[in-house]
Amino acid sequence: MSGITLDVSPCIIKILYMEEPIEDMPVEVLEMFLYKMSYIDIKEFALTSKKHLTIVRSYLTRHAHSAKEILEKKYPGSTVGMGKQQLIERVYFLTGTNDPKDIDIQMGSNIVWSYRGKKIECSQHSEEWYMDDRYHRVDGPARIEDDNGINIEQWYMDGQPHRVDGPARTMWYHGIKTSEEWYISGQYHRIDHPTVAY
Repeated sequence: MSGITLDVSPCIIKILYMEEPIEDMPVEVLEMFLYKMSYIDIKEFALTSKKHLTIVRSYLTRHAHSAKEILEKKYPGSTVGMGKQQLIERVYFLTGTNDPKDIDIQMGSNIVWSYRGKKIECSQHSEEWYMDDRYHRVDGPARIEDDNGINIEQWYMDGQPHRVDGPARTMWYHGIKTSEEWYISGQYHRIDHPTVAY
């Protein structure tokens, strides 16, 4: 195998020339690429074939188990009740990699995960994701509220309501969707439909 380069920003595999197709690459080689990819790139790579999906699932399962061990040793009880996907998403959001060793977790009535200007704050009824003290999350809601049957999900990027593939704000009352608001970069935006629906 020769001619493989890895563009580290934005971590997309660029295959210029290979003697064997990517499907025939050893799992160990593919995992070296996964290690340098962002979480979003890993998810996109998983969708390219069944083999890649299997490799990504195995890779993330191992890293979720490792992250759980590291964090539980350092902060007992910090990952109780947390699924592997939720744990991996938090680690990747905070660190940009699958390495949790430098994450700080403050346990109390609110649990705060933080690392270099990014934090995730969880209370009994809400979860909020921040970057540089502004709501921010790339592939999920940055603000989730769940209180007495009222559920609200809000998607933000750089402190502004933002989502390109659905409503940036959705509200449910006892499981029934009551409203949607569509934003891109903090501005109401939706093509061919109202930006606010009740």
